[in-house]
Amino acid sequence: MIGRRVLLGLLVAAPAWAQGVRLPPVVLVDQSGVRRDLGAVAAQRPLVLSFFFTGCTTICPPQTAAMQALQEELAGWPEPRPLLLSVSLDPFGDTPEAMRAYAGRFGLELGLDKGWLLLGGDPRTLLRVWRAFEQPESQPEDHAAQIWLGAPGGRDWRRVGALTPPDRLAAMLRQMAP
Repeated sequence: MIGRRVLLGLLVAAPAWAQGVRLPPVVLVDQSGVRRDLGAVAAQRPLVLSFFFTGCTTICPPQTAAMQALQEELAGWPEPRPLLLSVSLDPFGDTPEAMRAYAGRFGLELGLDKGWLLLGGDPRTLLRVWRAFEQPESQPEDHAAQIWLGAPGGRDWRRVGALTPPDRLAAMLRQMAP
């Protein structure tokens, strides 16, 4: 019983400012096979960044559902709306086709116009993103149950539990908006 309480506490942990986190200048590939310059997509809008892999059966499905609920919460926001980014932890398995299939399983609405991208890429490029956000480099299933909230331009970051309620995330994003 204590193990469950500890896990739940981590999933909705209090937000913490992350010192020294910087969005690396990389180009990733989205679920449609479109190359996306991370700096360009992050330049003018707040970001919500999570990590996932399409073969995950533990935290990724509930974290994806939490991101989906946040997307719905943000639907009425004025432009520029926050952009949700889910970055792959499996460069070999998470091809654009696999990411589209993953999105289909969860009924995700993706694209810049929808405010959410699934992003993959080659191992060296993804490694730069993983290191910037303290993600595991060898075992994707060891990734933390966290969501990162970033100010426009990726200059200031907050780390929050993956299952933080969407209205609370929206309130934090409002504080970070320009």
